[in-house]
Amino acid sequence: MATAEATEQTMTTSDLASLREAASHAVDFRGDVTVRLRGGRVVEGFAFDARLDGSPADCLRLLCAGSDERITLALAEIDSIACTGKDAANGRAWENWIRRYAEAKSAGRTASIESESLDDADPPGPIPGGTVL
Repeated sequence: MATAEATEQTMTTSDLASLREAASHAVDFRGDVTVRLRGGRVVEGFAFDARLDGSPADCLRLLCAGSDERITLALAEIDSIACTGKDAANGRAWENWIRRYAEAKSAGRTASIESESLDDADPPGPIPGGTVL
């Protein structure tokens, strides 16, 4: 019998279907996650990709915290996944932007719909050590 313990931030389970759901949530989360492996090892980083097709090759890919290292963790080796970092996009929804814009205008402050210029930004380039599943 599969057992699962779920909170708002953490999913611990022995059921692979529930673990696939937790891994999918980790990829959708826009902050760092903490992954505890069955052997006790703990890995922290940004979950940027997952293979979740129900095969033995199911995995979660992380960009390790504090480095450019990318690792692939087999789903079968994961004990728990916790969304532990700050969600970088929290509160940045379109509705929140409109509300802040209207508040600034009504308070007499300068408010503009113009975005910051991207002309001076570095163009995106290849990520060192990056691989594609």
